[in-house]
Amino acid sequence: MKLTGERCIIGQMDKVTEKEHIDRYNFARKYATDKVVLDIACGSGYGSKILSQKAKNVMGVDVSKKSVDYANKNFNSKNTKFFWGNATDLGFIKEHSIDLVVSFETIEHLKNYERFLQEIKRVLKKEGILIISTPNKKFSSPKSERPINPYHVIEFYYEGFNKLLRNCFDNVQFYGQTYIDFIKYLKSKLISLFPRSLRRLLIPQKIRDSYNLRETGSISDKNVERCKYFIAICKTNKK
Repeated sequence: MKLTGERCIIGQMDKVTEKEHIDRYNFARKYATDKVVLDIACGSGYGSKILSQKAKNVMGVDVSKKSVDYANKNFNSKNTKFFWGNATDLGFIKEHSIDLVVSFETIEHLKNYERFLQEIKRVLKKEGILIISTPNKKFSSPKSERPINPYHVIEFYYEGFNKLLRNCFDNVQFYGQTYIDFIKYLKSKLISLFPRSLRRLLIPQKIRDSYNLRETGSISDKNVERCKYFIAICKTNKK
């Protein structure tokens, strides 16, 4: 499967992006012990494999048939299966049958993102958990009405994402990934003034990766609004 920039393929991504994706799944794995897990927008399947190390069963779903074929070829196991499906129409999954839904970097790709959240609520058990992530618009598309990433249709600031999730779930706990302090933000702005081709010519990829990996922070519930990504843990109403 060829890398397009829309999905993460381990071994083909830049090291920073790859680490951020893997760290998110390692974070979610702590909640997957003995659970029936649904990984929405599983992509190439590497994340479902991580979750399967703790989970009872993992179902990976993706809208790309090529991704599903790749995942089944490379990560299929006794407790991990992959299926073609749309994030906004999970009709093939029974109501209240899933303990944990994991969906990283998905919602920003969807026009009907509210339907997406309603489908998640439908398949989750009453005591189920959703772990969801999305880029912080403050850093991904600052001062731009439309997302800069061509694969995104919407991006959120903290306030908007928080409100959206709390309209659907009773209990929402926010975390941030990769804290961006003022110095880090200023560095990124200065670097962006140089054409990408010139950056690649002057600074070898290995050096850029080594520096950027040092700048890639862990996941924390501190300074969430100043982080590159939001990660939220959402719990359904037990009534």
